[in-house]
Amino acid sequence: MSDLILLDKSNENFVDLWEKSVDSCMQSTFLHKRKFLSYHGDRFNDQSLILMSGNKVYGLFPAAQQPGNEKQITSHPGITYGGLLSTFKLRGEQLISAFDQICAHYREKGYETLLYKTVPSVFHRIVCQDDLYVLFRKGAQCVRRDLSAIIDLNNRAKPSKGHKWSVGKARKNDLVAVEGAEMAGEIWEVLANRLQEKYGTKPVHTLDELLDLYSRFPKEIEFRGLQHKGELVAGCVLFNSNSVCHTQYITSSGKGDELFALNLLLENAIADAQSSSYRYFDFGISNEDQGRYLNERLYSFKKHFGAGSMVHEFFEIDLLGE
Repeated sequence: MSDLILLDKSNENFVDLWEKSVDSCMQSTFLHKRKFLSYHGDRFNDQSLILMSGNKVYGLFPAAQQPGNEKQITSHPGITYGGLLSTFKLRGEQLISAFDQICAHYREKGYETLLYKTVPSVFHRIVCQDDLYVLFRKGAQCVRRDLSAIIDLNNRAKPSKGHKWSVGKARKNDLVAVEGAEMAGEIWEVLANRLQEKYGTKPVHTLDELLDLYSRFPKEIEFRGLQHKGELVAGCVLFNSNSVCHTQYITSSGKGDELFALNLLLENAIADAQSSSYRYFDFGISNEDQGRYLNERLYSFKKHFGAGSMVHEFFEIDLLGE
C-alpha cells in the first residue's frame, strides 16, 4: 500500500465513494451510511474522511466537530459509535500509519483532541479490533464506558423466575401485538409522556426524525407494540444491524406496567430475533452522566431476561501531543 490520500466532503465523488464502500468495511453498520448520517442535516460540521490508495478505498472515518467544542473532533457525535472503518486491505501496522495521517489532518485543521467512539465487536460484519491496538499504541485515554445488557441468542442465560412469572401473567391479559410504522405516533406519545414523568427529558429523536430514518431504512428499523382494548400500553423501536437486534427505544405506560406488557413485548421480540437468525439481542445502555451513573433498576430489569453484558468504550487522543 502506497501513502494514503484522505478525501473529505469537498470532493465531488465523496458521497458516492462512501456509499459504495461502506458495506465492504468490517466494522460498518447502517448507522455509518451517508443516508443515515445526512438525516442530521446541518446539525453537525461534518469532517468525515475517505482513506484511498490509488483508486481503491481502504477505509472510512465518520467524524464531525463536537457541538459546543470547536477544538474537538469526534467520531461521530451524531451516532452511537463512529470508529475507523477498515477493509481487509488496512490492518496492523498499516492501520497505525493511517491513524497517524488522520490525526495529522485534524491537527492541521486546528483541532486539539480526538474523541473516538468504538464500534462494539458484536456489531462488526467481521470481528476486527485492530483499532483498539492502535489506540493503545498512540496512548489514547479511555474517558467513558457505557454498560449494555445483551443476550447471546446462541447461549442465553436462564431468565429469572420473576421475568417468567411476569410473561405468564401478561399472556393472560388480552394483549394484542401490533407492528409497523403506523404505530410510531402512538409509541412516541407513550414514550414522551413516560420520559417526561420519570426523568423530565425527551427522546433523543423527534418523531419526524425517526420516521425520516424509517423511510431511508425500512428493512433495518422496526416499530412493535402491545395494545389492550385498543390502547397502546407498551412499545419498542428496534434497529437491526448485521447480527444484532438492538432496542433503540422501549417504553410502557402505567397501565402497561400493571399488565406486565413490556416483559411480553420484549420476550416476543427476542424470539423473533432468534428465528430471524440474529446472533445478539441488545437492550442498549443503562447509563447516565457520561457513563458515571448506572441506572441499576433499569439494568436489573434487562438482566432478568437472561442477558449478559457488553461495554461500549470512548477514547480521547491528544492531537497536540502527537
